[in-house]
Amino acid sequence: MRIKYFPDTDTALMEFAALKVAETKEINENIYVDLDASGNLVAMTIEHARQQASLPSLSYEKIDEQTPDLGGSTVSPCGSPPPSIHISVTSTHSKKLAWFRNYFRPHFDDWIIGPINRLVHTQDALIGFIFMACVIDYLAGFWWGKSTKGRVENAYTGFIDEYFPNSRYDAKGLYDSLRNGLVHMFTIKNKKYALTHNNPSFHLTIDRNTQINLNAGDFRDDLIEAKKRYFDDVEAKPALLDNVVDRYLRDGFLDLGPLSKAIG
Repeated sequence: MRIKYFPDTDTALMEFAALKVAETKEINENIYVDLDASGNLVAMTIEHARQQASLPSLSYEKIDEQTPDLGGSTVSPCGSPPPSIHISVTSTHSKKLAWFRNYFRPHFDDWIIGPINRLVHTQDALIGFIFMACVIDYLAGFWWGKSTKGRVENAYTGFIDEYFPNSRYDAKGLYDSLRNGLVHMFTIKNKKYALTHNNPSFHLTIDRNTQINLNAGDFRDDLIEAKKRYFDDVEAKPALLDNVVDRYLRDGFLDLGPLSKAIG
């Protein structure tokens, strides 16, 4: 079991098992439990944690104090010393694969999936949806490989069709509702999908406005599964790995370094 505390939101997360979340139950307005398909406890989220729990008597991990320096010898966000990230399009396949497995994949889970997990069951779930929409865009770009200029919709919808659960989502509807509506216009008015959180029984049901409900936790689970299927494909298919490397070398990926000032 692992307990994490996030002081910026006064939220405690207790992780009990590395299982896929099938249902989230609200114990009260501040406490939620995640269960797997068999009803086993996966995690518990406690909002207003200092009031709800006796935190001084617990050992917890304060996530916001990690300050990795990927250019030096400090510990990376995934908890292990960062490998050399000096790869190029001419690097051997084995070197690219080692970079992907030891740097890119765990780094992505820590810096991208981690914040989503902390958002989807809170009152900031809307931010979680925005983040998830951007993650699809980001993954689609790596999957596409070449520049997506003028082909963003093709990459976005293609990735959803390829890796999200079959026939569960309308890829074009997600593109229009999340990427074009929520992220770029901050509205989903007259879009295909509506948004909710902590309402798993509503997920993919139709509301009174004929919009399809997306429950944040369930959509998060399907996004994580799509990410896993894609990353497994990257490790198995050299062409997809080359796409990731090409995109990484062109656009970068959350590389952090020490602060510095320009001279002069």
